[in-house]
Amino acid sequence: MKQNSFKFNLARIELVPMILLLISCFPLFSAEIKKPSSNLTAILQKNLFFSPLETKKDTQQLPVFITSIKEPEPLDKTYSLSGTFVFTDEPEKNTAVLIENSSKKIIFLKNGDIINGNRVISIEDNGVLFQSGFGEKFLLTQSGIKALVPQPKRFYFRVNLKSAIQYLTMKPDVVYSIKFSHVDSPSGFKVQEIEPQSIFESAGLGLNDVITQINDKVLQSPDDAMSAYIDILKSGKKIALVKAIRDKKLIELVYFLE
Repeated sequence: MKQNSFKFNLARIELVPMILLLISCFPLFSAEIKKPSSNLTAILQKNLFFSPLETKKDTQQLPVFITSIKEPEPLDKTYSLSGTFVFTDEPEKNTAVLIENSSKKIIFLKNGDIINGNRVISIEDNGVLFQSGFGEKFLLTQSGIKALVPQPKRFYFRVNLKSAIQYLTMKPDVVYSIKFSHVDSPSGFKVQEIEPQSIFESAGLGLNDVITQINDKVLQSPDDAMSAYIDILKSGKKIALVKAIRDKKLIELVYFLE
């Protein structure tokens, strides 16, 4: 009978638009108050893409539903990899041993397990391959995290959806505070004008930014933004990732939806 072999690696024995989303979801939010007219979307798009930028006249205090937050701590700030059990003939039995840094609690992980929003993809001799909530893969080793590809600069925000609905129903003219123009290379929408201290600026957008993608949806038309928003509603995702080009470099705007 063939014997199954395994290896144990041990270091020591101390055994994880709005911007365009806001624009896209406005017709849906207003539908909760009254049924929108059939040409509401057309009017909305006209306001966004063709009308002159209007200066905010009403300074009434409204709920703040987008707040900038610090970058979440990487996994190796919370956990350390103690070692891995690797079974050569039965990889489904592979196990990673992690230690919570603060409490020294031992955590055992297998393929498919999720910790701090990161899913275990595979457990190897040299570490644990994870996929983050943003879709990127990284390796957790006994010396820390190793990114498999260079990561763009990220900006993080928390979005309170209940307050967002309240804001948009109270101030539907928020769409006048930003203007976009379509560009072909890269495919997306360029911020042509943006009102200082507007909600869109608070959401991380800047003048001349080119928004290219929301989650997995590449933006080639305004309908793509709506489609991305609907996908988030259907999936129940708690994270929206917006990719943009700023000063010829890729940036990402990350929105945690509450």
